[in-house]
Amino acid sequence: MLKVGYVKLLVTVYIAVMFQSLIVYRLHFQHGTIDLALLTVIFFGLFHGINSGTISGLFSGLLLDSLSSSYFGMNILLFGFIGAAAGFLSEKINKDSIVFQFFMITIFAIIVTRSIQTAIFTALFGVAYFFLLRFVTGYARYYSL
Repeated sequence: MLKVGYVKLLVTVYIAVMFQSLIVYRLHFQHGTIDLALLTVIFFGLFHGINSGTISGLFSGLLLDSLSSSYFGMNILLFGFIGAAAGFLSEKINKDSIVFQFFMITIFAIIVTRSIQTAIFTALFGVAYFFLLRFVTGYARYYSL
């Protein structure tokens, strides 16, 4: 049986992937776009630990693979690894640092998209998106301005 936290995680990932697939990919900024699925996976890994990061990565990879026509399983492995890596790094480094969040998002976005422009747009949007997701997932009680 799934815990309530994991249900919220799966619903958040589902909404992010569907929003990305239906709306965000139509918005292009200088041949770059924002990767909401990647941001959601990094967020859950960073702020909720390695288990949540891995589960959100595997689930978002499954959704992205089911929506694409490329090889099935590549996104599952890639996003699962990124969620686990973000969860591992959250235990080692200050996760509340905006500079660390920006660089971590940029590095993971370059790995996933192989595009500097998309990585920069994703990282710039990611800091604000993390702030929003903190309130949605209940992590905001630990946040102080």
